[in-house]
Amino acid sequence: MKRLFICLLWLNVQTAAASPPVWHDGAVVLATGEVLTGKLSVEVSHDLILLQHGDGCRVLPAHKVKSFYYYDTEANINRKFVTWQEGSETVKLSRFFEVVLNGDIGVLRRQKESVAHANSDALDFDYFIVFHDNLISLHKFNQKVYPTLVETSGDKIVFFITSNKLSTTRSADAIRILEFYNQGIRVEQSMASF
Repeated sequence: MKRLFICLLWLNVQTAAASPPVWHDGAVVLATGEVLTGKLSVEVSHDLILLQHGDGCRVLPAHKVKSFYYYDTEANINRKFVTWQEGSETVKLSRFFEVVLNGDIGVLRRQKESVAHANSDALDFDYFIVFHDNLISLHKFNQKVYPTLVETSGDKIVFFITSNKLSTTRSADAIRILEFYNQGIRVEQSMASF
């Protein structure tokens, strides 16, 4: 309880110094599986959600949240975030990441600490690949992920890259390659099930 009070006090000081919270209609899936809907204000840099639910307002730290969704009216897009735990067995840090790409190999992003409000998708975020239950920087796609893609899909992935003039060292191209790979895996799995 003391920790929550300190967190709320700190959040009030930070909020008073910054701009007022931005509220979105959305839903939160708690770590327990319970779903709450209402107005969300997300403090990604602090890994907190403020949720206006019913007659009250709740503060939800990342370790109590599995995922959350909201409609961003300014960008005209539905946004989905997941909680990812980092650290050792004894000390875990739960953080929010926005889902960029779903699939067998996912892509997540997190706003850089030094950026107050994101203006550029390419410059203001750090991107990560979810690969074998690990979070790998998108910059390491060519070294850590691409060899496995070639090994499991062979000529298909190489042909896709060549015909679309993509580079495995450019982040935007890496995301397109992963999207193609995920779609190919789904098609092959659905065909194999018939």
